[in-house]
Amino acid sequence: NGRGFIDISTDDRNGGVVGVETTSKEGGEFVTLSKAGYSLRTAVEEVSVLSRNTKGVEIMDLNSDDELSKLALFE
Repeated sequence: NGRGFIDISTDDRNGGVVGVETTSKEGGEFVTLSKAGYSLRTAVEEVSVLSRNTKGVEIMDLNSDDELSKLALFE
């Protein structure tokens, strides 16, 4: 209806959005992959749930010269 939602506010602290997936809280897992080749597998239920228009939660701690490149969800 011509109205949008701001799901995440981006700035220097959290950078740009790399990927977005919709899932239920139960049973799923996701894998994040950095450009340097580091990967992290996490259960969806381990991620804090926040209201809309937040700055997000930290999932993967990266070196200053590395970037997150992929996000994959497994139900």
